[in-house]
Amino acid sequence: MLSSNVCPLCNNTKETSQHIFFKCVVAQKVCDVYDSWIGSHSVRHKNAANNFASFHLVWCNNKVNTVWRGMWVATIWEIWKHMNNVIFNNGAY
Repeated sequence: MLSSNVCPLCNNTKETSQHIFFKCVVAQKVCDVYDSWIGSHSVRHKNAANNFASFHLVWCNNKVNTVWRGMWVATIWEIWKHMNNVIFNNGAY
């Protein structure tokens, strides 16, 4: 059982899925790096479905966008794994 409902990544706010993936300052830094890598600034909606649906590079074809959306999924997955690593490995990054 977890002893706290505070976000294990930033230790500032109540842990919710919206916070962890889209509002947490740690997740925001990851997303900022991702945006700079692809040369874009994405709109970050506060829920996963809207965020994913809006992740589309207008200057790219559908095949390329499929790859970029896969990268979005991988980024969210890595944030999730990192959070679990912090929780279940006694706060170790």
